[in-house]
Amino acid sequence: MPKHINSFSGKNEKGFTLVEVLTAMVILLLIVTACFPLFTMATKTTHENKARTMANELAKSELEWTLAHVTSANYLNQGTDPLIAPLNVGVSEVYYFDNGGNRIAERDPDSQFANFEARKIVEWIDDPADGLHPADKIPFDYKALIIEVSCPSLFTGNVTKKADFKTFVAREGTASPITGVIVEVVRGWTDEGGARIPVEGVTVSLDGTGPSFTAMTNASGHALIPISFPNDNTVYSYQVLTERSGMINRPDKPAESVEARPYTTSFVQVEMEEPATLTLSFAPSKSDVTITLDGGSVMGTKNKTMNAGQSSITFNDLWPAGIDPNYAGKVCSGGTYSLSVSSILSYDDLPETCLKYPEDSITNEEEPDILNLWRYLNDYSGLPAWVASNEDGETLNETEKHSMTFADPLDISDFKPVFPGVTSVVNLSLDNFSLSGYGDINDEFALVYLGKEDAALGNNNDKWTPLIKFGTENGKKVLKDTSGSVIAVEQDNENLILSSDTLIALNAEYLNDPFRMRFDSHNPKIDTFSFGGIKIRCSYDNFGSIQFTGPGEKLNLKISG
Repeated sequence: MPKHINSFSGKNEKGFTLVEVLTAMVILLLIVTACFPLFTMATKTTHENKARTMANELAKSELEWTLAHVTSANYLNQGTDPLIAPLNVGVSEVYYFDNGGNRIAERDPDSQFANFEARKIVEWIDDPADGLHPADKIPFDYKALIIEVSCPSLFTGNVTKKADFKTFVAREGTASPITGVIVEVVRGWTDEGGARIPVEGVTVSLDGTGPSFTAMTNASGHALIPISFPNDNTVYSYQVLTERSGMINRPDKPAESVEARPYTTSFVQVEMEEPATLTLSFAPSKSDVTITLDGGSVMGTKNKTMNAGQSSITFNDLWPAGIDPNYAGKVCSGGTYSLSVSSILSYDDLPETCLKYPEDSITNEEEPDILNLWRYLNDYSGLPAWVASNEDGETLNETEKHSMTFADPLDISDFKPVFPGVTSVVNLSLDNFSLSGYGDINDEFALVYLGKEDAALGNNNDKWTPLIKFGTENGKKVLKDTSGSVIAVEQDNENLILSSDTLIALNAEYLNDPFRMRFDSHNPKIDTFSFGGIKIRCSYDNFGSIQFTGPGEKLNLKISG
């Protein structure tokens, strides 16, 4: 039987190499990546358009329903029932829609309109055609009816207004012969010519001895609130409260007072503005700092604490009083702010390493060590301290003056004021600073010096300035500072103790560059010289008057750091 052998050869067959496949995939990926934002935008636009269309239909339906129920008999009715008082003045509670688009009080999760919510706003209008109040004795001319429908965004979740239908509804006949209260809300900032700017959309509430009312300001900044009285002798006293997102009342007038009387329309003006913020920056303090912002009788006083380690503090919701530098007539009254800051603890430490003169001479075991008086003790009367004493009877260097300076210089240059005009005062204090056994020490012997960063220990004092030295007053040894003022007086047991509350003034030049502290004891005329922690405080002054240049300004002032 013949055999059939099938042979296959790929020699002339065509295909795709791996490189070609990968290249095609990369190109496809780039195309998809480039088009993805377009798909997202298209989806967002489609959703927004659909939501807007549905909101328009709901708002239109609500408007038509309300107008269908308005009659001359119920035009002035007040109350929450939309059938009895379809034009109840004020802002309604938020309401929702069932599957048929009808108004319901609670949200129905099964409704096709479950994400939509609405509110009805009714306000009186004082038509300028017949004059405005107070020239117009009957300012309640007709009503404006507004239906707002909102729903959350599919992408951000933020509730946004999708439809806003407005119409005017007049009562048959003449203007309504009623009176009440007109509240005008204006901005704190004027326009370039100094004229007041009305604020629309402010919720106005009247709370007091009469019935409570809520209304909303119109484009003229007016909220017209009609009030009925049981008799001609009734007088209601009200507090006018205003609220609008992103705005605050003038601080000295959080609520205005007004009286409502029969046959009279009362008027009251309220100032509101976008609040300003003030952020103050400092080099971080080692302790809490109290900061006071004083706005006087109009803007009030605010106190804040900047915690240890913090570098800034912010005052929010400030009345933005000031002048626009570009328009002299554009102002916001209220005065100016002044600033006060408690002292800032810029240094609080007791370094453990030092340089000595004369240096310790450590010999072999057969010879005694020849030592400098100064040594650091972790526990000296329960606290860490530097001590110059020979209680242990060590062999001391015969040099009379034993000096010590910390291995690293002190650096408080970050606390130098950088804001124009601000000045600073620097004070130093020492914890547990005490001396004993100094009976015949000479006056003017300096115990503590300050020097530049490159100042070296030794007999050359050219680069060192005495800070604390001995003196005698009324037969007693005392300690004096650089100005010659007495800062400590000898006690009966021939001890000198410097209170840790004693502040020694430092020259402001020590804020410019690192500097050194030097401590000198005398061998053998001082038995014991000891001190603990070192604290340096900076106080700032002359901040000047603080004002803002526009509504909602965010002002940042860097004081130091």
